[in-house]
Amino acid sequence: MKCECKAHLRIKLLKCHDVFPYEWQVTKFVIEHNHELLTQSEVRFLPTHRIISAEDSERILLLKEGGLSVRQITRVLELEKNVKHGYLPFLEKDIHNHFIKVRNKDAENEAMALLKHCEDAKKDDAKFKYSYTMDNEGKLQHIFWSPSPCFDWYTKYGDVVVFDTTYKVNAYEMPFGVFVGINNHGKTIVFGCALLRNETTAAFSWLMKIFVSLMKKPPKTILTDQDPWMTEAISKEMPFTKHSFCIWHITSKFSGWFNALLREKYSKWCSNFFELYKLDTIEEFEHKWPKVIAKYNLESNKHVDLAIEDIQRKEEHDTMLVKYRGSSLKPISPLQEQAHGVLTEISRRV
Repeated sequence: MKCECKAHLRIKLLKCHDVFPYEWQVTKFVIEHNHELLTQSEVRFLPTHRIISAEDSERILLLKEGGLSVRQITRVLELEKNVKHGYLPFLEKDIHNHFIKVRNKDAENEAMALLKHCEDAKKDDAKFKYSYTMDNEGKLQHIFWSPSPCFDWYTKYGDVVVFDTTYKVNAYEMPFGVFVGINNHGKTIVFGCALLRNETTAAFSWLMKIFVSLMKKPPKTILTDQDPWMTEAISKEMPFTKHSFCIWHITSKFSGWFNALLREKYSKWCSNFFELYKLDTIEEFEHKWPKVIAKYNLESNKHVDLAIEDIQRKEEHDTMLVKYRGSSLKPISPLQEQAHGVLTEISRRV
């Protein structure tokens, strides 16, 4: 904060005569201040006086690695330096900021290491796929990669893809996206992975466009959560791909949608919904669904339409798993026959 104080010290590099060397000399010194001066104990709180030395930084990071909190780290350093509480040359806030600074530096280093890994992998294997973008500051923004075995799997079993961003790289708060599917043995396989700076339409659009470009074809069906930005991106970049929602992401929202509305009837509603969900035929479901909705007075609830739509979509996904595993325990329903078209010809022959 400026206070128009005139106190200052001016020095210049001068020499008295040609035979003397240049020397720093005080040319002006104004000692009068127009404000009250800080005491010695108060000066240490100024940002310019709060410094974490290289030695202190090493010790702080070691204690953090040992699981100590910032408050505990502060107390340990006070005891080690034999100073009174609160008299370290830095504050707890400075330690927090130091962690952020180190974390950002590590993120940049690890991002460069990831890019280097992808570059080296591409040199060793031409089928290795990857693409990335950098921001205006030259930092990694988004990246997608798919090793050659993953690309081969996608070529064979990529008709139905599940894309999930539930996970985050906790150290950097970056969404980690993974494209997965099912092989002919019913095992989960990975088609590709991505790290995104954020979860926006622009980020998802970039990823879906790159996925289709590098993997040479879009999936016939993709299952995701109900992220509206992801939905918009998929409709734009995969216009002929059927987009379905994962049933887990639907039912995980039931508590927020219906608990306060139904109160003591909520548990019974969930049980009735599950019974409907397990029905084998469309005719059975369409016959019983309106009765259940009327029973709980949910005819005008906007979330009900979304739930019924997802039942049909999830049935197709379950059918895929059953057929891939060669199961004959469950009768083939009309919905399963319809879902038969999304399975790859290769996986049926293998």
